[in-house]
Amino acid sequence: MNFASVLERRNPRNARQTRAIALSLLLAVTLDLVSLGSTVDPLRPDLALLVVLYWSTRGRAPILISAAWGVGLLHDIATLTPLGLNAGLYCLTAWVGVSLRKRLEAMPIPGELLLVLLVLLAGSMLSWGVGLLLGGRPLAETHLLSPLVGTLCWPLVRLLLRNAGIRRRRASPPD
Repeated sequence: MNFASVLERRNPRNARQTRAIALSLLLAVTLDLVSLGSTVDPLRPDLALLVVLYWSTRGRAPILISAAWGVGLLHDIATLTPLGLNAGLYCLTAWVGVSLRKRLEAMPIPGELLLVLLVLLAGSMLSWGVGLLLGGRPLAETHLLSPLVGTLCWPLVRLLLRNAGIRRRRASPPD
């Protein structure tokens, strides 16, 4: 008997949502690690961060904050960034998402896009500042354009992830 079967028996809806969260985070980290070339990579948004933000505003919060930390550590190790930078950023983003959950549910799309832009800009500026403190010379332009592209991707991320945890039931044939 494994953990997933126990979870499925207790609450099948939560088990499906947990699987959807895990698979979407794994897919987002995988897509983040694939290189698209030196001209596209600086403009590419942090998909894992967008997925963490989505699930923290829509999913079960305490599990997601620890999952965000783990995904961030995995991302730090895979990209050779300072250990804890992405982990802290993802955890902080999940916490902000949990605290803004009610506001985001009541907001129209333009207001939600503005909040997403602010969260992505804050994370990007934190990463840029740490790069400066470590003696690197990160380009500020790429750290400003990536959050803009991420904000434009937010409606697509919302649409894809909203349907990820929903299992469609087949209509039973009439008797």
